[in-house]
Amino acid sequence: MEKGLQPEKWKGYTIDEIQYQKALVLLRLEMQKERLASVRNGSAAFMSGRFGKVLSAVSSHKSIFAYLFAGYKLYTLISRLRQNLKRKK
Repeated sequence: MEKGLQPEKWKGYTIDEIQYQKALVLLRLEMQKERLASVRNGSAAFMSGRFGKVLSAVSSHKSIFAYLFAGYKLYTLISRLRQNLKRKK
C-alpha cells in the first residue's frame, strides 16, 4: 500500500441496494414455495425426469403435431434406455 492511501471506510448500503436484496429474497421465497407445493402434490419427483417432461408436453399441447413429436421423443427415450440396459449386461 502506498503512503497516503487509506482504505475507504464502509458507509453502509444504499436504498437501491437494499431494495434489490429484498427483491432477490422475495423471489427466492416464492420459488421455494412453488417447489414445496409441487412436492406436496407428489408431482415434482415424477415430472422432473425426461419421461415427466414428455408427459407434460403431451398434456399441455393439443395439436396432432405435438402428439407426434412427444411420441417420437418417448420412442427415442425408450430405445436409449434399452440400449443402455443391453450394454450393462
